Amino acid sequence: MYLIISSEITNNYIKDELCKLNINIIDIPCVQLTPDTAIIHQFKQQINNFDIIIITSPTTIQYAQDIIKTADKKLIFIVPGKSSYAKLRQYTHNKIYAPEHNSGSEAITGQVLSNMDLMQKKIAIIQGKIANHSIQDYLDAKLGLNSYTQIILYQQKWLDLNTQNIKKFLQDNSLQGIILTSSMHAQYLFSQAKKFGYYDMLIRTDFITLHTKIQQVLQRLGAKGHIFVSDNASNEALINLMEKLHDRHDKHSKS
Repeated sequence: MYLIISSEITNNYIKDELCKLNINIIDIPCVQLTPDTAIIHQFKQQINNFDIIIITSPTTIQYAQDIIKTADKKLIFIVPGKSSYAKLRQYTHNKIYAPEHNSGSEAITGQVLSNMDLMQKKIAIIQGKIANHSIQDYLDAKLGLNSYTQIILYQQKWLDLNTQNIKKFLQDNSLQGIILTSSMHAQYLFSQAKKFGYYDMLIRTDFITLHTKIQQVLQRLGAKGHIFVSDNASNEALINLMEKLHDRHDKHSKS
């Protein structure tokens, strides 16, 4: 048995795919995402006013996919990682830049924006309400205040985690690991664990993650179990990793 702790959308996708592989999984939503339809409609009218659009998450692409299809060929997209690159490529033939190594906002600033000529460019950042501000801080320092447009396409609300259920799962010998798809989700889970008294159990658990950034966050948070990382930071790669782990577990249990 595995747990996945993510948004409802991601939970449902991962759970459906793993069920096809006969892998038992329990989903626990930790955040609720709500699209802002008025802002999305406004972005539809504005998209071709920009030269560069910075996208901070795959969820943003999901809410803006129909709008992205209407982008002028001159428009350049910047995404936080390989997973977002693959997702965005489904909706546009435009130029897309992504970090070569790791992923996230810091990778965008360090590996992409720092190597681009941004002067006189009309830049938009599209994202959710709760987001890392390192891109904004970078642009403020490099180009000055009000040098970009920030567009918040969806709201995020952290959900209460059922403490008793999580403690029960962590004590269950059949639990093979917790799937995490976001560093923010990892930080939230560990903050709840410290608050409600299951931190010592949590740090001994194995984790399955999308990319090395989540692995690094888990290690900083004190995780002592195995941390398995997908090959290319995509949901499809995560599913493939889960299948391999499940097959390996079955072989060991039968031997």
